[in-house]
Amino acid sequence: MYFRLILGVILIVSSIMISKELSKKYCNKRIFFNDFYSFNQLLINEVSFSNNTLPSIIEKIELKTDFYKIINEMFVIGSSNIFLPLYLSEKEKEFSIFYLKNVGKGDSISQKNYFLESRNQILEYLEESKLNEKKYTPLYLKIGVLLGILIFIIII
Repeated sequence: MYFRLILGVILIVSSIMISKELSKKYCNKRIFFNDFYSFNQLLINEVSFSNNTLPSIIEKIELKTDFYKIINEMFVIGSSNIFLPLYLSEKEKEFSIFYLKNVGKGDSISQKNYFLESRNQILEYLEESKLNEKKYTPLYLKIGVLLGILIFIIII
């Protein structure tokens, strides 16, 4: 009896942990686009008010998230290959690659205009990722709890 009870609790906790892990992609996507938007705003400000180089701008940033790791690889290390996270859709990947390949190309006026035009699209992706995180993260957790309870009931 106690064995089944302990096994059931372990299964419920395991299913919750698995569902939490599966829902992380929505949180990571929001963080990615939040960093993308912040980076774009930083570039708008830097191009408008100062003449810092791209590597000197990037050196000021903490490189902890996926987006800033990509930025570091491209502009500080100089890697030509861009490996974007799997949680991005193809459309988001295409936009991100196009954006990143155009950073630092051209004069400051055209760069500022490009960053201002890109801001709306980045903001749209950010809002969409916030909505998806708010919608799907609790859903995954609820499904995980229900699945764990279902397995628990079947065992007992």
